Amino acid sequence: MPVDLEELSGLLEGDPAWGGGWVDLNTGECGLVTADSGELWHGDEPEDTGRWLHVACAGSHDVYRDMEDFIAVLGDRSLADALGTTITGRGAFRWFKDVLAASPAEQRRYWLFNAERRHGRARTWLADHDYRPTPHAGFSRARSTPYTPGRSS
Repeated sequence: MPVDLEELSGLLEGDPAWGGGWVDLNTGECGLVTADSGELWHGDEPEDTGRWLHVACAGSHDVYRDMEDFIAVLGDRSLADALGTTITGRGAFRWFKDVLAASPAEQRRYWLFNAERRHGRARTWLADHDYRPTPHAGFSRARSTPYTPGRSS
């Protein structure tokens, strides 16, 4: 199925209060369901249940775990300590991003690390539903350099 893993991972990691989303099994297109009406945000209703695969939002727990795992493998202990203090309490995601922005090389590594993890969770979700992704038309792939902790660019 030609599905955009970035879109699918956004649905999977979205706020459960929004109601999740759907993957169109004919096109691979992902759509967000509005919590109040149950309609896809682009206006279509998933009437043909054989065509649509529901995506339930799991929330941000996995993204939070990605931050913890990234901190654990950082070679720069002072940055790791600073990031460790940001992920406790309210605003953890914003504080983490703000502190990480002070180190562009590590920030870039985190985005690659996080993208690989998000896309992996999306692939796993598809496999759990007996599908596998194929390249999505017009999908621009991030550079596929493997994450190496502590390596400078």
